[in-house]
Amino acid sequence: MTKYFVSIILSLSILLSPSLAFAQYDTNQVTPIYRDNGEVYGIDIAASDRISFYPTGCESIDKVTIEAKTNIKGEIILRKLSDNPKKDSAQIDNAFEYCEFEFNGINENDIKKTSLDLKVRKSWLNEKSLNQNDISLFTHNNSDNAWVRENTAQKTESSIYYFYSAEANNFPYLAVGQQSTSILGSLNAGVLLLCCLLLLLLVLLIAFAFSSRRKSQS
Repeated sequence: MTKYFVSIILSLSILLSPSLAFAQYDTNQVTPIYRDNGEVYGIDIAASDRISFYPTGCESIDKVTIEAKTNIKGEIILRKLSDNPKKDSAQIDNAFEYCEFEFNGINENDIKKTSLDLKVRKSWLNEKSLNQNDISLFTHNNSDNAWVRENTAQKTESSIYYFYSAEANNFPYLAVGQQSTSILGSLNAGVLLLCCLLLLLLVLLIAFAFSSRRKSQS
């Protein structure tokens, strides 16, 4: 009787174990190890698949979902940064948090989409006299050496946080915060320099024309 009971238990465990393994895989979530002053997430997904992880090191990031363009196998190291990592770029007026996504063995071009669930503390907004609608995700564009405001949508709120969703289009640096919209702020350094040179040339031409006119009248 005991042997019969044990055989039934073993049979059930064999039958159930594949489904349990599949259910675990089907959630397609990864948990981190901690290394290099950050959270290290091992990524191994096929083209068009998605994988999600839930960081704890960056307060502003609740969830990250990666959708692959091609097969991806490597690591993403997520770090919270204490300050603006790109001080030579135009500053973000009010940054709640800066974070870094380091890719190890992963090409940024292999990622089709990176979706982020974000949150910002209400108490911080009150301290800065900001409205919840002022908050955006910013990513750093290395080509222009500028912080780029990404499309950010407010979702819900709790007693402590406002929650948002956004997509990141540049890596490795991200920021969550507020930046005032201005004409100068929207121009990158190259365009601004060109405008200054054109203005200087215009001033010189006006001065030359005025000087020539005075000489002709004398």
